[in-house]
Amino acid sequence: MPPPMPPPTPPQAPGPAGEPFEPPVHDQANPAASAVFRPDFPPVGFQPDFQPQDQTEFEPLAQDAGHPPQDQGYPPQDQDYPLEDQDYAPEDQDYLPGDQAHQPPDPALPAFEPVAQPAAAGPSAPDFQPVTSRRALREAEAAEAAAARQDKPGRWRGPITAAVVLVLVAAVGSVGWLVGKPLFDDLTKPKPTQQTDYPGPGEGAATITIDPGDVGSVIGDKLVAAGVVATTEAFVEAWNKAGDRANSIQPGTYALLQKMTAADALAWLLDPARRNAISFTVPEGKRADEVYQVIGAAMAKTEFESDADQAAIDQAAAERSAEVQQAAADAAAIGLPPEANGLVEGWLFPETYSFNIDTEPTAILAQMVAQTVAVLEELQVPRERWLETLTVASIIERETKLSPDRPKMAQLIMNRLERGQKLELDSTVVYGVRRFDQNLATTDAERQDANPWNTYVIPGLPAGPICNPGRETIEAYLAPEPGGWLYVCATNPDTGEVEFNETIEGHQQCVAKWQAWERDQAG
Repeated sequence: MPPPMPPPTPPQAPGPAGEPFEPPVHDQANPAASAVFRPDFPPVGFQPDFQPQDQTEFEPLAQDAGHPPQDQGYPPQDQDYPLEDQDYAPEDQDYLPGDQAHQPPDPALPAFEPVAQPAAAGPSAPDFQPVTSRRALREAEAAEAAAARQDKPGRWRGPITAAVVLVLVAAVGSVGWLVGKPLFDDLTKPKPTQQTDYPGPGEGAATITIDPGDVGSVIGDKLVAAGVVATTEAFVEAWNKAGDRANSIQPGTYALLQKMTAADALAWLLDPARRNAISFTVPEGKRADEVYQVIGAAMAKTEFESDADQAAIDQAAAERSAEVQQAAADAAAIGLPPEANGLVEGWLFPETYSFNIDTEPTAILAQMVAQTVAVLEELQVPRERWLETLTVASIIERETKLSPDRPKMAQLIMNRLERGQKLELDSTVVYGVRRFDQNLATTDAERQDANPWNTYVIPGLPAGPICNPGRETIEAYLAPEPGGWLYVCATNPDTGEVEFNETIEGHQQCVAKWQAWERDQAG
């Protein structure tokens, strides 16, 4: 409860010009014109919302002559009424202790006359509603504050923020849809079934090259790249079903069809007629000059169609053979080891070879020399015996034709060398005089010719191999059959039969048999 208001102080001086104070006449038609100016609370027309405790009619105070009328709306000092607004505090700036706002006017100043205010421009203000209680006053102030907050620019912050968020969400969603939709479509669309093998029989044409060492999966990759088969897996499956036959595919260039079944492609690769490659086989016991001819013929064959003129093929073969022989003269280029002493004879391993059609003669010869070295190393022949092994094996190759005779021939050579006896073998004489035919019979002049290979003249082994021995003959020299044989004689040159003897008498009987055979042939 606010403190009690002090009683009004009577005026100290009369009105103007010493005249007694006359209260203004209240104009019922224009209350504002006759009201005394009160700049503070309560406003004109204020009516309290309480009833006196004695429930009697409120009587206004009698007017005292010469004193301004008191605020009729303020309750008597002794009125003790409960305040409805419990949060009212003396800090309220509208309240002044001692009712200082109700002090009598200064007698030196003229009475205040209110001035009518002109109507403000713009929209008309709402009709004034008098405030009849403190609660109503505070409700009015709260309404004004709410209206002021709505008039501030910040009132749009909430809707604008929500709009921005919606725009950002829409933008992110659009980007996500643009990026994710193709991925989603790719994951959800039906996948075409992969064709693992073509139905065949094939179309068009394709060419692939198989290199030495290619296995099934590597060949399958090449076939897929050339459009021959659908998948590597299909070809590997056909390869596995073929078993050991698949391993016989030779290196070379093959002419195939596109879109073949994997089984058909494998069958074509196994057909030598479909291989376009430098392919040849060197038999055991062939001399180097014979090997050159074999290689030259294989190279020339790749240059012509099957129905080409044979004379043209033979001419090309002779030219290619000369190229091969020229390449063999470069010992370093073809990889001859130092033990060969620069001589290629004996180092061209007899075997079946296949090379790509663009392979040079030097590379072909190098591969053959490397194969000879590989066999010697595989058989664990000491390097210092490489030349000896090849030389003796080459003699065995030329003196015998049947496999059972080779270990015996190896023992015969070893027996003569151990006794310090000359070998005196016609095969070495023929090679020394460069008579390259199938007749091993020699003349006295040939047997007397002084050359590094004539074993009738020189002791021990010839200067080097006289042909290119095969693996079986090399193994025969490394494991000779035990025996005391010192002589050998052919009994049937057509079948390759020979006879071994330990004595000269037995050898002479064998020679008589051979001479009889010759007479029969001359007939």
